[in-house]
Amino acid sequence: MIIYLYDIDMSQKIYAVTNEYIRDKETNCKLVKVGKTKNFEERIKQLSNTNVPGNYEPLFVINVSDMDEAENRIHRHLSLYHTRCQGKEFWLIPIDDLKNIFEDYMKWDKTSKWYIKEGIRYNEKPIIKSNKKREMKNYFNDGLELRSILKGGGTDPEWYGIYNSSKDKIVCNGNEYRSPSHFYMEHKWTSLNKYYNDNGWRYVEYKNSQGRWIKIDHLTEI
Repeated sequence: MIIYLYDIDMSQKIYAVTNEYIRDKETNCKLVKVGKTKNFEERIKQLSNTNVPGNYEPLFVINVSDMDEAENRIHRHLSLYHTRCQGKEFWLIPIDDLKNIFEDYMKWDKTSKWYIKEGIRYNEKPIIKSNKKREMKNYFNDGLELRSILKGGGTDPEWYGIYNSSKDKIVCNGNEYRSPSHFYMEHKWTSLNKYYNDNGWRYVEYKNSQGRWIKIDHLTEI
């Protein structure tokens, strides 16, 4: 069931929609389109009337006072840790991360309101998180190239490492890291002098066979 929450004073909206037929070539997961509009119902009809088969379905929509500012801010937030695909408005992102970004924006812009808070159920494999602890040896091949990038800058904003399967460690600059989280958190501490208990599976990337960097969160077990 889709839950609509209307605010008649705010016609500008930021939306997140998905389409069964718009998928990432590497992971085969549905992409999410994040854009702006003054009339969401008309906009989703326009999108669904293009040459793409299937209809676009809503995930989240919020009312905002300035959709240009809101879209720019949300896109900047998305670009920090998530993969942009097939044009500037399509993203490969877990649904929980997307909702958190929308909620973070609403905390910043206290005039914003939910318009559609719960859209379709998004049951793609990368979206449904498992409570099972992931082990690198079950996901990484020996020699897999990895990187951690701190978009906020720092003294050393890019770290590149290699997975060593015999040690089950990520090796970077002569140091060994027991997990993606260890790798990512040590990078933040060294470069930004900040230490957070972050999940490195959400931020560390691997280099695929086409030379494209993808979040390791989208890898499946070997």
